[in-house]
Amino acid sequence: MKTPYVAAIVPIMMLATGCAETAPSTTTAPDRIPAPATTDGVHDDPTVTPPDADESAKPVQLKIQSWDEVQAWVGSQKGKVVVVDVWSTFCEPCIEEFPQFVELHNRLRDQVACASVDIDYYGAGDTPEEIQPRVLEFLTKHKATSVNFISSTADEEVLDSIGVAAIPAVLVYDQTGKLKKTFTNDNEEYGPTGFRYAQDINPFVEDLLR
Repeated sequence: MKTPYVAAIVPIMMLATGCAETAPSTTTAPDRIPAPATTDGVHDDPTVTPPDADESAKPVQLKIQSWDEVQAWVGSQKGKVVVVDVWSTFCEPCIEEFPQFVELHNRLRDQVACASVDIDYYGAGDTPEEIQPRVLEFLTKHKATSVNFISSTADEEVLDSIGVAAIPAVLVYDQTGKLKKTFTNDNEEYGPTGFRYAQDINPFVEDLLR
């Protein structure tokens, strides 16, 4: 895994253990008219995909939600293990591991609810709506048919809520909705290359499924 780095308001600074986002101020995202709720608990566009369709053929969807709304979605997934990948287009290690997140979703989607949460929004500058096209382009490239969010809560506030200094960060919840582990590189627990899906997250999730 390459050395992660920090996305600040203007420059992107290099860190040894993750990519921190900087939020000098917080603004409120414009009100959005909620779309009909789907069976996975996310307000989504009314796109119907046959249940036996190839997962990679499903449309990639991306919703703007606050961190509280993301947590409400987690709470709606009782009975499944939940994996929430918090990432940014400025975070090189996040991008490197993202295909493994997609692989986990495709392989275990009947038992595991996966959501990606982009935190490019830092409370100023581009709005979540303006950020949305570039994030959707990345997700579409990787055929990320999991639940996908852009956080309308500023990045630093999200990091504070998670209790980490920098991304990448992956939160894993058990079938009751209890947070079981937060994977982070803050303390170099996983060595100089940081945590990996294949060797760290996947085995942890599979243990919960047992």
